[in-house]
Amino acid sequence: MQQRKTQGYFSMTNSKNSYSVSDLANLLQVPRTTVNDWLKKFDRYIDFEMRGRRKVYTDASLEVLQLISSARDRGTPLTDLEQELSQRCAVRPEISPLAQEENEKTPAPKPVSAPPQQEGNLPAVNFDFSGFLKELEIREKRRSHSGRRSFLLICVLLVLLLGVCCATLLLLGQLLTLKESSKALAMRLEAAKNESVSLRKQTEKEFKVISVQMEKNRLSETQAADALQKRLNSQRQQFEKLLSKLEKAEKLREKELEKQEKENFRLKAELDSAVRLLAKKQDQLAALQTRENALTAENTKLKSEIAQLKKQLSAPVKTKKKAPAALQKETPKK
Repeated sequence: MQQRKTQGYFSMTNSKNSYSVSDLANLLQVPRTTVNDWLKKFDRYIDFEMRGRRKVYTDASLEVLQLISSARDRGTPLTDLEQELSQRCAVRPEISPLAQEENEKTPAPKPVSAPPQQEGNLPAVNFDFSGFLKELEIREKRRSHSGRRSFLLICVLLVLLLGVCCATLLLLGQLLTLKESSKALAMRLEAAKNESVSLRKQTEKEFKVISVQMEKNRLSETQAADALQKRLNSQRQQFEKLLSKLEKAEKLREKELEKQEKENFRLKAELDSAVRLLAKKQDQLAALQTRENALTAENTKLKSEIAQLKKQLSAPVKTKKKAPAALQKETPKK
């Protein structure tokens, strides 16, 4: 009965969904160990339902965990997070283990329907006697449990009373010894008082001498402090002058750096253009080289043909008759 009341207290959002720990970790996009840590630290703000021996969490639990996750992402301290949760979330009342076991064993109450009308307009009596007996057994268990608790409390109180009595006896013995020692201390204090009077007179004389010496030291220290202040003022003026010079030098250096940066940018642009021009010239040179290679190949070919023609011209007459035909064939090539 107590567990059903607490679940009704936390079911204000009328949530229909139920989540396991792994479902919560997937929805929050955090490790499962982190979710378990949050559930242990902030258990009094997180609602759950027992389904057998397994805990199932509701939409209200998911909202509390989302609030904890956002606070952790913001870097909120633990004390501030506790205060925020106590203001925004309801605190789950603690349930005793005995009541929880009894509530798990007892079945859920069946809905009571309207009594059917019998003949003669008389309502039918529907009394659950077994449920009534179970409820009486639960009440008897609770009474026996409370009786055991009261017996244990009485035993603890008796032990505490015995301890208090023993402590009082010990304190009385200590008080008696303290009383005797206080008398001896009073006599010692009287002797110490006489000694203190003589010491006081001697210290007053020494104090006067020391005060005169301190006054002289104070005057000398004030003079030294004035001289030191003057030196500090002069050094401060010199430092300010040096600081102004350094600021001017820094400004001039910044201007020179700006000029140098502009010059470097201009030189870089010229270098880029020169590199592009060099690449273009290299391409042209490669083209000329290929053309020169082609021309040299063609020249060697022509030289070989000319050499063959010379051989044919220096041959006998029969070959000379055949030479004009060869020349006619090779003249178009030239």
